[in-house]
Amino acid sequence: MLNKFGIHIDTADNGEEAIKALSELIYDLVFMDCQMPIMDGYTATRHIRDVNSIVLDNTIPVIAMTAHTMRGDREKCLTAGMNDYLAKPIDFKQLQQILKQWLPEQAQSTQSTPEESNTTIPELEKVSESAIPVLDAVAINQRLMGYVELVRTVAESFLIDMTEQIEILAAMVVSNDVQQATAQAHKIKGASANVGGMKLSAHALKMEEAGKAGDMETFGQKQPELEQCFVQLKAAIEETLL
Repeated sequence: MLNKFGIHIDTADNGEEAIKALSELIYDLVFMDCQMPIMDGYTATRHIRDVNSIVLDNTIPVIAMTAHTMRGDREKCLTAGMNDYLAKPIDFKQLQQILKQWLPEQAQSTQSTPEESNTTIPELEKVSESAIPVLDAVAINQRLMGYVELVRTVAESFLIDMTEQIEILAAMVVSNDVQQATAQAHKIKGASANVGGMKLSAHALKMEEAGKAGDMETFGQKQPELEQCFVQLKAAIEETLL
């Protein structure tokens, strides 16, 4: 999506990498994932705002990115020193509004005028898993403004990455690593929702909840079904989006 605005992006896998990057180059804007391994987004932002830190620009705009939509989440982000808040799955129009405020020149570099989307992401906790679609193709197309090549690129990248992410999760189950497995389930939940993979996302949410409760037995029991959900989603993506 950011490429549509001609924006150059560098990525960091965790907060420590973000701090290191910000100590080496002057950037214009940070999109900060709140939940990351090693150092989360809240801690990383507090380091950025610390005038004694190694970061070159302590005032750089930081935009929170989180799958959480509970009351108080925005306030928690702002308290940590972030400037604004962008909920996941990312919507093209919402992203454009953020850029208009914090990077106005780049936001004006595209002639695209997003239309209002009537599709909303269901609150997965309140929907029975059997009623959730394997793929919500309408949702991903609307969020990506119907850009066929962008949809295809996102879908292809997802299939490649998710294969690896599920293998990583399986290894964590074998090693009985509750904390890392729970974080990995959270990651799979968000990535799946981004491409409209609502059934996989919902199942990953159930695993995340089990992990947070310390119930690795239930977590492990759900692993095979998670893999099956991905097989179903892969087939649906290849048939519908690619």
